[in-house]
Amino acid sequence: MSDIYSAITLNPADADKIRQHLEKIKLAQATSPDAESAIAAASQEFNQFFEQYGKPYFTAHEFKTNDTARSSVYNENLITLDGDVARLYNSLESAAKATLTAFNFTTIISKEITDQANANASKVLDLNILNGYVKGQVIVAGDDFVDQAKIDKSIGIDTTRAEIMQGANALSLKIDSSIPITNPNVKVSITPVKPVGQDGNVNTAPTPLNLERFYEGKYYAFLGQQEPEGGVLQLKYIVNPASIPSSISTTTVNGQPVSQQDQVGAEAIAKQAQNNANFYAVVPATEDQKIANRSKMFDGNPDTYWQCEFVYKIEPLQDPLDNDSIDLESNNG
Repeated sequence: MSDIYSAITLNPADADKIRQHLEKIKLAQATSPDAESAIAAASQEFNQFFEQYGKPYFTAHEFKTNDTARSSVYNENLITLDGDVARLYNSLESAAKATLTAFNFTTIISKEITDQANANASKVLDLNILNGYVKGQVIVAGDDFVDQAKIDKSIGIDTTRAEIMQGANALSLKIDSSIPITNPNVKVSITPVKPVGQDGNVNTAPTPLNLERFYEGKYYAFLGQQEPEGGVLQLKYIVNPASIPSSISTTTVNGQPVSQQDQVGAEAIAKQAQNNANFYAVVPATEDQKIANRSKMFDGNPDTYWQCEFVYKIEPLQDPLDNDSIDLESNNG
């Protein structure tokens, strides 16, 4: 039977609430010998848990004007608020652990699927080689040349060995010598063709979340694997001009004067919209930095390279919260 990852975990906030209710029931039983009182206290705690399930316990008692200050009300507010905040942090910690576990599980499954796909591809290659051959004294062997696991290097040969082209799944003759056709004075110019903005031009300027922008680097990557444009990631807090509304300074509407209160409210809405339009932009590298990075394509070092990306944000094809989207038990055997 295949291993199945269990994603069902108890919410730490619910577990903490259950523990607190059980402690109150235990305290009520210890302080009151009357059975009816203990049953009533237990019923009250159970009712509170189920009636407020998934809701905060913060009482939020208001302090009325000219009301007599009572420390019990103030303390109850602080105690319930502290409990909700503590449960929130526990839930965040649990969510972080679950995310890490799910990522590790997905990585392992992806590796297993890739290995299985490579094995199936190798079998298909063998079948293609065998197809058309007449069975008899002919021995047919094939390899996908993914690695050197099937190469016996201990056997001596008289001819020059062939080499595996890493990443190409192919063989090539061993290189005796090479002649460079470039020099340090070679200049590389990049002319992007996508993504095209609303103005019809290719966008290379900063955008929110660096989306729909031609970027000579690798911005979207795992932690520690990001390769910024120009070698250094530079962030700047700027305003998105496309999201800024026009300034509201009208004093009349349809010939009627606008009250000062409405005018102040409109200006506040405009100011809030401008604040929401701000974002951290990825500052583009200088042209000299880009030229130095582009020259890696011809520097003679196989470990250096040039890359670019542009990313679009699209709606998911399937709801990630849909429990019926993935059935892990369908292939049990």
